[in-house]
This record gives sequence, structure tokens and C-alpha cells, in this order.
Amino acid sequence: MAVFITIVGVAASMGLGTMQIGGGVEYLFGIKNNFKLQISIIIVITIIYIYTAVGGLDNGMKQLSNINLTLATILVVGCFFVGPTSEIMNTFVNGMGDYINYFVSQSLFINPITSNEWVYKWRIFYWAYWISWSPFVGVFIARISKGRTIREFVMGVIIIPSIICMAWFAIFGMMGMNLGLEFVQDAIVYTDTALFKVFANYPGGVLFSVICIFLLFTFFITSANSAVYVLGMFTSRGNLNPKNFNKIIWGVIQALFAVVFIMLGGLDILQRFAIVVSFPFAFVIIGIIVAFMKELKKEKVK
Repeated sequence: MAVFITIVGVAASMGLGTMQIGGGVEYLFGIKNNFKLQISIIIVITIIYIYTAVGGLDNGMKQLSNINLTLATILVVGCFFVGPTSEIMNTFVNGMGDYINYFVSQSLFINPITSNEWVYKWRIFYWAYWISWSPFVGVFIARISKGRTIREFVMGVIIIPSIICMAWFAIFGMMGMNLGLEFVQDAIVYTDTALFKVFANYPGGVLFSVICIFLLFTFFITSANSAVYVLGMFTSRGNLNPKNFNKIIWGVIQALFAVVFIMLGGLDILQRFAIVVSFPFAFVIIGIIVAFMKELKKEKVK
């Protein structure tokens, strides 16, 4: 089950990323974002992530991750200063307060009176989406965190990244909202190009758009190659250094799933499939939590 939902989760990401990369290419260079372009993007991403996965943790994957982090930092810092800086800081502080204040109520929120379309289509989809990522992300982070304490792990994997995500959403969200409701309504008609339309209204917008397209490539490449690595571990009795042939096979299968998702209808089919496939694994996660607590108790006794 872990193998299957890992493939689905990463393939869904590749599908979403491919559509947005295609949208950016069309917006900037006028190349039609059609099925042929999307297939070409998937082929390029697949070749690179298989190559870096075969290169191992310390070569291809580590170098690519460092490039990814550097470019993401340049983008987010640049947008922070170019965008409405004061409003961004206010949004960040307010958003963090809302997050803490409404965590429980929003976690259980289902509107019993009016339409729940947004809740089902987005909130529940993202829950299912992250459940589908949990097996390989958990195993991969554990693999590269050997020797760390649980405190270091929680700080480095949960707390700090969560704060960075809040800042990320505050910066890019406020850049869009600052342009007014009419602009937002126009931009989301075709969501694949919404971010690039936002950048076009700020100084350095073309540069930000180019960096963003490249980042979409590298983000999905780093996600996919770590998934390939873990799938190799899952299917070779937990071998921490799975054979290259194993990784190549899973890399190709992952790409084929992404192609199928795009062929079947894009975003809607991705959302539905992720929800259906991930729901049973939620119960597996509960079992993992119980087993983990038992192991910690055993270690404490030792």
C-alpha cells in the first residue's frame, strides 16, 4: 500500500507541476501549453531525477537540493522586498495567530449549511495529498537524519519548515491580493498562469517568472528522486542503498502514472484519485504512531 500511494502522490505532484510549468512557458514564451509540451516536460524531469537518484545521496541529489534551496531563497527574499513589504509582515503575524487560534476548529470544519465544494475539492484533497506523501517522506527524512536526536528532528523537519511555509504563503499570497479583487478573479480563470500574472505586475517580474519555472523543475525533480530512492528501499527488503536498476524502474513507472493523470483530465482526476487512494492509509498511519510510541517506551526502559 505504501508503494502504491507513494507512486500516486508523486505522480500527482508531477502532473500539477507539469501543468504549471507549461502555463509559465506559454505565458512567457508563447509556446502552447498542450499535451505535447507537457509530455516533453515530464520526459525532461524524468531523465534528470533518475540520473540524480542513480548518482546517490551525496552526489546528484545533494547538489540539486542545494541549488534548489539557493534559488528558492533568492526568489522569496526578492519578492519580499519588491512586493508590499509592510502588508506581508502584517499578514504573516496575523496568519500565524489565526493558525494557532483556529487549529482545532478548522481541522474539524465541514460546513453543514451551505455548499462544501471548496472543503472537499481543496482542504480534503490536501489532507489526502500529504497522506500519500507520508510513507516516502518519512522514510527518506529518517534515512538522511541518522544520528540526530528526536528534538533536532522535530525542530528541523516540522517547526522551522512550517514557519518558512507560513512566510512563503504570506509573501506570495499578499503579492496577489494586493493587486485587487478584479485582478484575482481574472488570474484564477486559468490557475496555471496565475502566479506569473502576479509577477508581471511587479519590478523584475520576468526574472522572478524564469526563476519560478526553473524552481518548479527542481522542486519536483528533488521530490521525485527521493521518492524513487525510497521506493527502491521498499521493494528491496529495506536495503538502504537499493540497486540502480530498481530505482530506474520505479522512476519510469512514476512518470507513466503522471502521463496517465494528465491524459485522464488533469486537476480534477488528480484530486479525486489522491483522496480515494490515500484514505485507507490514514489508518495505517495511526498504527505507525502506536508502534512508534511502543518503540520509544522500549528504548526508555533500555
